[in-house]
Amino acid sequence: MALPARYLEARLSDIVRDVRIVTISLLGGRDLQLCLGIPQTLSQQGDDKPAQLLLSWQRQLERADRLYYQGQWEQARAAYQETLALQPACAHAAVALARMLRHEKKSAEAVAVLTAALRVVPQAERALLEAERFVALGKDEQALPGFQAALATDPMDGETYYQWNRALLRLSRFEEQLAALEVYRQHLPEDPGGYIEAYVPCARMLRWDIARPLLEQAVALDPNHPLALKHLFQVRMNLGLHDEETLALAKRLVRIAPEF
Repeated sequence: MALPARYLEARLSDIVRDVRIVTISLLGGRDLQLCLGIPQTLSQQGDDKPAQLLLSWQRQLERADRLYYQGQWEQARAAYQETLALQPACAHAAVALARMLRHEKKSAEAVAVLTAALRVVPQAERALLEAERFVALGKDEQALPGFQAALATDPMDGETYYQWNRALLRLSRFEEQLAALEVYRQHLPEDPGGYIEAYVPCARMLRWDIARPLLEQAVALDPNHPLALKHLFQVRMNLGLHDEETLALAKRLVRIAPEF
């Protein structure tokens, strides 16, 4: 299974080092330039930790991410837990595990994971942890500044854009949600998610004129994305476009995702 570009970017960014410069070409024509060597954060956090241990938690984290993107949730959860057992200051593993737990309606466990991580991670990495903790506590308003601070540091983090968008949606702040999604699309123009997520706030405000071009772009980026097809079909129906193009969308959707 091909991993999404944002996953590759995140994993490559996680291993920024200090030995040599390399340029890596990513999907969509963008390049990412890195210095490869030993992570500075590791040398600052644990000179007393054996090099083999440091390497083992990094390998476990890579395995956890791979399992997550392959949809093997149980194995991914266990791998994230093992990563944190080896390196409690791994903010990425803590956030990923907490998001999985929250998705499973285990908010108390998510809060516990994030609280433990906040005790040991460097100050510079706490904004996203704090935002996720507020969300797990049901405090979306307090989470917003943390998401924005995290994205200012890492503007290519598509999953954090998604969480920011979800928090605004739960607060019924639809205009702000559309503005946040515009920022999402500016930084990740080839990610269909930044276009698909605009459907709900547009539907709440009955702004089909805004939704239609965005959903058309989502389908252009991924012609077989079930949600993109479904939402574009819904938009066209709400606009009264009962034509061959709308019918073709419906037929394609039935073939790809009959449960819709």
